[in-house]
Amino acid sequence: MSQEPLRIHITTDPMFAENGYTIFMRDGGPCWIIDPGLPPQADQISAFVAKHQLRPEAIILTHAHGDHIAGVDGVIAAVGDLPVHLAEPEWPMLRDPCENLSAAIGAPVTVAAEDVRDLAVGAELQLDGTRWLVGDVAGHSPGGRSLYCAEQGIVIVGD
Repeated sequence: MSQEPLRIHITTDPMFAENGYTIFMRDGGPCWIIDPGLPPQADQISAFVAKHQLRPEAIILTHAHGDHIAGVDGVIAAVGDLPVHLAEPEWPMLRDPCENLSAAIGAPVTVAAEDVRDLAVGAELQLDGTRWLVGDVAGHSPGGRSLYCAEQGIVIVGD
């Protein structure tokens, strides 16, 4: 159990006001990047990671609508290859702008990341001494997920 408070850096895209998160415990430590969305989020997140000398371990997607995935490739280009964690029912949305709803707004989004891993309900993830449980919040999307850390008293959800 970590004694440090969780630190959360939030970026917000100007089009939909979608939040992207960088969560970490300490400068120089590991971090997760959650829901990197539309520009300029990928650049802002990458700059923050560099400034705080963070070591990204993964990109985690609460779901795969276009506004939550648009920055994935930009973050990977800036910080290096990372696994992308996303509920398996949403994997087709990464490659199909109609499925991820971005085609409908005339700004088709696709993700080229190759290392995509299932974010399964009930899975337990570890970040720098903290324990996170993956929850099912399907409805807004078929495989919506939440991340819950009891010791920090926080849950992260997409929309």
